[in-house]
Amino acid sequence: IKRSIERVKQAMREGRLWELLVEISRYRPEAREALRTLSKYYKLLEEYTPRSKGSLRGLRLISIESVWNPRVMRYRSWAASRYAPYAKRVLLRPLLSSAGRCASEKPGSKDLEVIYYMPYLGLVPASACGAYPTAQHRYSGVVDDDVIRDLVNFVRAFIARVRRMGYEVSAEATYRRAWSAEVGRELERMGVSVTWLGPKKRLT
Repeated sequence: IKRSIERVKQAMREGRLWELLVEISRYRPEAREALRTLSKYYKLLEEYTPRSKGSLRGLRLISIESVWNPRVMRYRSWAASRYAPYAKRVLLRPLLSSAGRCASEKPGSKDLEVIYYMPYLGLVPASACGAYPTAQHRYSGVVDDDVIRDLVNFVRAFIARVRRMGYEVSAEATYRRAWSAEVGRELERMGVSVTWLGPKKRLT
């Protein structure tokens, strides 16, 4: 018990309490259910989660419960409802780095804004690359199906919103990542022009 208490205290000092709860919930079903119940109050959790704590350690994203991390939800809320591309032409591009490294990628131009899509965070505008938490996280190469569904729904809602605002949307997708392939297929169903990168063969 003492060791568990110390572990919680350490997580609180590092601003990693939610990540610890997610880790515990992976092997304790009752903890997973409790975490899901707690996530219903994410607005309250986000309100009382400090915007910075210590050195802003990177996030470990491992399951759909990681999406409910108040720090992640704060970012996603901005991307989903308040972010507006600077150019009327938008290109959605898969961010294949599991550590969010996109700062060195070609950012687009004054007439075309590149927005990366990825599991957990949803969308990362090229102009926001490097800002917390876009480059301060890591996730495993295998992404759960419910995380993929969450990403597809997130991207779909974003496209519907910016289309209503008069934006022209195109996208890139790859079968090298299962989550990118699912997004690409959904965007094609929405009538978005999708350029497929590489062979049409699902690898991961």
